[in-house]
Amino acid sequence: MSLTIALVSLLLSTYLLKRLYDKRFKQFAQWPQLKPSLLFGHIGHIQEILSSGPSDRHIDYVFREIHEDLGKPPAFILDLRPVSKPLCVVSGHVLAEQVTNRTKIFPYGLPKTALDSSYSTLLGHRSLFSLQGKEWKRMRQRLNPSFSKNYLLTLMPCILEHIDPLINCLDKCSESGAELALQNPLADLTLDIMISVFMGGNSDDPSESARHRELTLTYGELYSTYSFDLNTPWWFTDPRVRWRRSRIDKRLTILIKDTICKIFDKMTRDVTKGSTVKANPRNTIAWALKDVEHLSAEFLDLLCDQVKFLLFAGFVTTNYLLVWLFYQLSITPRALAAVRHELDETLLVSNAADIFSRMPYVSALVKETLRVYPPGATSRTVPSGSGAFIQIPDGSKVSMDGLSFYSCQTIIHREEEVYGATKDIFLPERWLDPAKASARLKNEQPDLSSLSLGPVPPGAWRPFERGPRTCIGQELALLIPKIVLIFAARRYDFRKVGLGQIARDPNNEPILNSRGQYEVESELYLAKQLVPKPVDKMRMRVSFHHSDYQS
Repeated sequence: MSLTIALVSLLLSTYLLKRLYDKRFKQFAQWPQLKPSLLFGHIGHIQEILSSGPSDRHIDYVFREIHEDLGKPPAFILDLRPVSKPLCVVSGHVLAEQVTNRTKIFPYGLPKTALDSSYSTLLGHRSLFSLQGKEWKRMRQRLNPSFSKNYLLTLMPCILEHIDPLINCLDKCSESGAELALQNPLADLTLDIMISVFMGGNSDDPSESARHRELTLTYGELYSTYSFDLNTPWWFTDPRVRWRRSRIDKRLTILIKDTICKIFDKMTRDVTKGSTVKANPRNTIAWALKDVEHLSAEFLDLLCDQVKFLLFAGFVTTNYLLVWLFYQLSITPRALAAVRHELDETLLVSNAADIFSRMPYVSALVKETLRVYPPGATSRTVPSGSGAFIQIPDGSKVSMDGLSFYSCQTIIHREEEVYGATKDIFLPERWLDPAKASARLKNEQPDLSSLSLGPVPPGAWRPFERGPRTCIGQELALLIPKIVLIFAARRYDFRKVGLGQIARDPNNEPILNSRGQYEVESELYLAKQLVPKPVDKMRMRVSFHHSDYQS
């Protein structure tokens, strides 16, 4: 009997070991990858790389290092079993296009990877982020008109009324010389704008102003309860934090639903007598309600989830972009001078209707900032048994079943085949007309004028991702920084403090390198968060650029 048990145990162990071996070493053998461990796959490699740098740096730094070690392939596999599913890190734009584009099997693109349920308070349980298939398409079509460029330009007065608090804050810091975390006032600005754009409100109406302030404070309070460390499971979160988060979420949900109901009631009352057409919508919620005759509890819940997701996505993306814009202007004197010159000329001759079309360098600056500091990446998961395949560079097709795909924009935006020798250089000129860019660099930065700035394939610049599930709010995210630069770029000088501050020579003069940027004493790196942000919240000192600006 004991011999039989021993034999069965041996056979079972051999079978399981063979299964484990095949899963670990044969299942993804076609993909580039580091040498896996039989028991832990690539987890050991990741831990080793993480321990070699700051513990709080973003995971994209690890992926970039692995990408370099593997010889810069267009994609590579990380076997994270038994902790998580195998992950394919996409590092080339050609494969990234295959991941995001529609196919016969997935007509709306590959399904989004589900986030931990603890993030549903921020992203909504059934928002555009998590909806799939036709349900996602219907909601996307309902919201699309409120994010068109032409419509957003009609909201300029609504956006501009939130600029004053930022200017007042920067003025006070300029006068006092006090250090500030620039991320904070920019976060206040972007959140105020998002709430106004998505939910409206009349600043002249005390009750609506009070509701706006309560929404701002409540959302900010909820946002502060997250560490945004995706490597920390929800069950490691302090139970008191989860309890507090739940209470805040209930308050926020009530506020958002109350706002939706008020907008719906107002739209219903405003219907012209004898007409069935509601007035032209003035915010995102109104657009979503445009053809709704009865506001059901189910649709109210669904719309509330959309507002939560849009607030999060718009708030963090635009805040992140603004923070890095001002940092790059502070260490790139050529770019700062070009922006100021362009704004001086544009504001003298342009009217409000065409002002943004006459700011090519500012647009290029925003685009290059998004290239170097993409606000996030997309993750898609292919269900097992789907029969989906992806074509790799050697022409062969490999199965995508059961894999999660992470399009790492940090690597894709530095693809050597596309960006060449300038891939690691902050160079807004690459997005200008080639002849104008060459002439500008020849005059201002001769060391860079000989470098090739060839055309960039559309898929190689994807900060808002591409395909049918491209970011719905990208036009708004591109508009707000231009407005802020109009008011702040000529008025203030920004100087980084701490990490990333400018290096100086023995005469205390900033050291300018051959790329047209000031050398820095240390790298300002991205923190390990849901949306990568500067680790120190962008500590800055602000001063008036010209004495005429002082009060």
